[in-house]
Amino acid sequence: MARNNSKKSRDELTRNFSDITAPDQFRGGPRDFSEMVTDEELLLRENPDEDSVIVDLRDPTEVSVDADGVEISQSSGQSIVDFDPTNTTEDITGSQFDDNLAEYLDDNILNNLAEDIIEKVKLDIQSRLPWDNKYQKGVENLGVIEDTQTDEPFEGAARVTYPILIDGVVQFQARALAEMFPPGGPAKSLVLGEVTREKKEQGKRVKNYMNYQMTVEDEGYFEELDQMLFYLPIGGSAFKKTYWDPLLETVVSKFVRPEDLIVPYTATSLAASPRHTHRLMYYNNEMKKLQKRGFYIETDLVEPSEEAGKYTGMTFMDVEDKV
Repeated sequence: MARNNSKKSRDELTRNFSDITAPDQFRGGPRDFSEMVTDEELLLRENPDEDSVIVDLRDPTEVSVDADGVEISQSSGQSIVDFDPTNTTEDITGSQFDDNLAEYLDDNILNNLAEDIIEKVKLDIQSRLPWDNKYQKGVENLGVIEDTQTDEPFEGAARVTYPILIDGVVQFQARALAEMFPPGGPAKSLVLGEVTREKKEQGKRVKNYMNYQMTVEDEGYFEELDQMLFYLPIGGSAFKKTYWDPLLETVVSKFVRPEDLIVPYTATSLAASPRHTHRLMYYNNEMKKLQKRGFYIETDLVEPSEEAGKYTGMTFMDVEDKV
């Protein structure tokens, strides 16, 4: 069903296509396009008070138009009902699969979605507070953070952090890195099912290309993996996120800190979790670039505040620099 806001008559519509003909192989020879538009195929009902409604009748057998809308009865016995044929709301059926849906949604819907997401993320952060506290304490026990406490039991006393924990972390990191990033590259191929020469050659090509992506195209792959393996024995969980970076214009695989991947604490896996949120930190210039590239919708960026630090774990100065 389509709508004609200019109230053209059938003659005007057909006259616009009078010079258009279709190729011979489609209709058996040249033919005026206006001959294809008949009374049985197109019904134009004009309402003096509202915009006209055009109804395609190539399949339906009966059409009724009243104050409640348009009902089209088809030969199969089914009916199509449009309760608001003059609605001018933007149709997104012609949008691409990877379009940003935020560009098509009403502001009220976007605001409601944002409020709902923020509320649920706050609950997820609250549910894992015990884990957050243990994680932060574990990082402090590594001895890599300067101790600024001044409550020594007596004058001249000093605090000592034994390096046993960080020594175990570094050894785990070194051994795991050698296994996950060998000299030949991290990617390997495995032929499932019947092994043939063609499949083995195909697997070799895929392996070589993926290793090229991870060692040449993604220049930070090794550093991201190295950092992830350092945090893994401390937090118990670590994550890699592989995606197309619109700024670098290449596929990247980034380490996601466990404190920045927010899920309900009772979730046993990401697949079973009702939601998982990746907390991202952007510089102001980075965000503007992503908006210009269409990755995010263009909207006014708010000034950072101390309130933002409660949900990002960053200080006010960090937030001011990043957002």
